[in-house]
Amino acid sequence: MGPLVSKAQEEKVLGYIDFGKKAGFKVALDGGKLSGGIYDKATS
Repeated sequence: MGPLVSKAQEEKVLGYIDFGKKAGFKVALDGGKLSGGIYDKATS
């Protein structure tokens, strides 16, 4: 989990996570968006 500097960066990170999931990779620790700001959940 960590802060991101912009909405654009957040969308890019979430896109990478989604791409990996679609390619068959398993996200170790959930991944995804947290509420209340521009934060993403940890992936490993």
